[in-house]
Amino acid sequence: MTHIDRRMQRATSRASTPSQYWVVGGEFTGTEFAELQGPAEALGPFANYEGAYREWERRSTETRPNAYMRYTIVGSFPR
Repeated sequence: MTHIDRRMQRATSRASTPSQYWVVGGEFTGTEFAELQGPAEALGPFANYEGAYREWERRSTETRPNAYMRYTIVGSFPR
């Protein structure tokens, strides 16, 4: 691997790694999870995936009895 190849590999890996993570979701109108009943909740930002995962797990566990609730983790990429 050449010097330029290594530099491109480092730049590509930095650009493809989110700089922040968010837990988003809320209550949906049905179990198809196509439309939110109200505004979406956005929890974060979290500096790493592990922090976002802990929050996702906490929210998912708290809302487990409600089949219309769903959360996911999303990353925001640097510009």
